[in-house]
Parts: sequence; C-alpha cells; structure tokens
Amino acid sequence: ALKTPDGSNLNGFFISRETLESILKNEKVAGIHVHLAKHPDYSGKDDHVNTLLVSGSEPNTQEGAAKPYVSTGETHSDSLPCPPWCN
Repeated sequence: ALKTPDGSNLNGFFISRETLESILKNEKVAGIHVHLAKHPDYSGKDDHVNTLLVSGSEPNTQEGAAKPYVSTGETHSDSLPCPPWCN
C-alpha cells in the first residue's frame, strides 16, 4: 500500500486551485499530466511514500507523433497527501 509521510495509507492528493489556474492559464494547454513519483525524502528507502507531479499538456504537433500530448515543461510538485490534508 502507498503511504503518506506520516505513515498513514495514502487515499489521494490535494491540488490547490492556484496550481491548477497556473497550469490552465496557458491557452495551449488541453489537459493535465499527472505523474506518481517516489517522494524525494524517501529515495533509496523501502518506504512506499510517493508524491504527485502535475504539468500542463498541449497537443503534440509533430508529424507522425506516437503520443498525442506533450508536457509544457511547467511541473508542479506542491500536491499535498490525503490524509492529513483531506480525506
């Protein structure tokens, strides 16, 4: 099971309105990439503590592209784990 930094079972993440608005203000953004990643404070440890990375996605305009969307490069890592920030 995935854990929060305080050892609780991870139920989800809180993403602030500020973060979402920062991403969505870019008119090229068609959606949001969401990536689950090992929490940097727990790198190299057996703990199952993860964090969430979010970034804007824009259409991939390369001819013959295998992936329809690409990241804008603006990545936010300020999502908060639930619990304790939400249930």
